[in-house]
Amino acid sequence: MIRSRSAGISGSMLAWPAAAAAALFLFVPVAASAALSGNLIVNGGAETADLTGWTSVTGTATVIGYSAGGGFPTAGSPGPPDRGLYFIAGGCCAVLSQIRQTIDVTDASGQIDADAVSFHLSGYLGGFGGQENNAVLTIVFRDGSDAAIGGPVSIGPVTAEDRQSATGLLLREAFGKVPANTRSVRVDLAMNGDGFYNDGYADNLSFVLIPDDAAGLNVDGSANGLLSNGNGVLEPGEAVKVEPSWKNSTGSPEPGTTGTASGFTGPPDSDYVVDDAAASYGTIGAGATVGCAASANCYVLEVTQPTARPATHWDAIFQETISTGDPQKTWTLHVGDSFTDVPRSQPFYKKIETLLHAGITAGCTATTYCPGDAVNRGQMAIFIAKGLAGGGANVPVSGTLNGQPYDCESFGTSQFTDVTPLDLFCKHVHYIATKNVTLGCATGMYCPSGNVTRLEMASFIAKALVAPAGGPGIPATYGPDPVTGLSYSCSVASPSIHFTDVPASNTFCKHVHYLWAKGVIAGCGGTLYCPSENVTRDAMAKFLSNAFHLNLYGP
Repeated sequence: MIRSRSAGISGSMLAWPAAAAAALFLFVPVAASAALSGNLIVNGGAETADLTGWTSVTGTATVIGYSAGGGFPTAGSPGPPDRGLYFIAGGCCAVLSQIRQTIDVTDASGQIDADAVSFHLSGYLGGFGGQENNAVLTIVFRDGSDAAIGGPVSIGPVTAEDRQSATGLLLREAFGKVPANTRSVRVDLAMNGDGFYNDGYADNLSFVLIPDDAAGLNVDGSANGLLSNGNGVLEPGEAVKVEPSWKNSTGSPEPGTTGTASGFTGPPDSDYVVDDAAASYGTIGAGATVGCAASANCYVLEVTQPTARPATHWDAIFQETISTGDPQKTWTLHVGDSFTDVPRSQPFYKKIETLLHAGITAGCTATTYCPGDAVNRGQMAIFIAKGLAGGGANVPVSGTLNGQPYDCESFGTSQFTDVTPLDLFCKHVHYIATKNVTLGCATGMYCPSGNVTRLEMASFIAKALVAPAGGPGIPATYGPDPVTGLSYSCSVASPSIHFTDVPASNTFCKHVHYLWAKGVIAGCGGTLYCPSENVTRDAMAKFLSNAFHLNLYGP
């Protein structure tokens, strides 16, 4: 048994958002699994004999040959064993020389958004003799609008002490997770000098995408005797089974695969106990995905009951080291019982916990969710926008709607007469409008205080799923769905519908049945949908979790 009591996490870290796991970068060198990409840094070793692929930001960065002499690194100096003819230097005579390039990772967006891509950043960095001239390589992850959403992650500097005052370059590297919604990676190489010749050196700079073979995480999927209730949520006071699964993305079987859990920790005032730190996966065949549950040998982790809950959104983390050499995985474990008015017996309890963990809701107060309250259009905009954008921080405060600018800040401009720039939901309303999820309730109006019926909810979510195509993007006839196998036709001439109270003649027939075919909704009983009923906050948690494929745990 491994027991830790967390006391070192500051108050600002008490409630990590869902994206936090993507920002926990592991600065430890480990063997990498099969790469998703080659080196994406262009000319990272300056073997073009110039800085092709780089843009100068400031200073006098230059390229120097290992044969240049004059005290510069030589072919025999500490540095890359597979070095070429050249390396990058700060040049004469800037205190700071900085060069930059941007890597487009759009082709990997599907895997990135599925939280299934890690990175390996590496490079040889150094300087001259006993001088403290040095180089630092930094990456920042950016979304489709070029806003920073992750990082910075830096390697270096290599100090004179690190080099033992020898002229040369040493390897530095970092591994971590590529945040969801990343579409580009900005790479900056900064070489820091002393005002004379800038002897910050760099060579063999590399950024590689690695498929994250951590495929899934099942928590408390079955009762652990009397120590857990098997409801799929880790709650304070429980010792639960934790069952990861891993994919073998190589072309060869990986026999005798094992895992070890360590570093289980979280906010203060609870004990974080690893009751069983060993897992077995057996042989993972080429291209196969296997969980430790198949070997009936998984982890058991426990969180003790604190005197007071540290935060509404309470997450713990642990590290898993897998014998295949994949980068060490940081798993995030959400701790349930978040809202005092949502007991474990509530039908939508896990869905509400999932919505909280995904950053789509924080509740109606610091301790309550108000599950039975009706959802109004302003709240709906917040829910949908956060789901589409992957969290509230990714919803832009300004932009363009129908060719007209909007700005949801002080002295800004709203395109809806009943939504002021300072309304909490201003940016969310405008964002979903830009995605053709809503046109408002009337010309120039959104009607934020109006309650949302189940029919309107279907319209919102169905259009969100096909955004930005809007209503025309929802098929009138569809199926069979590749996952559920369900089909429908809202053609008045040849209808084939499931819900008898949403006939083909109903304008929203295709919206409702599209969600049904996708497994997002099941109706209110039998073949009834109850389209005119108001949507409550607890039911909305189910709709949103299903629609946006939100998971409480993993990967």
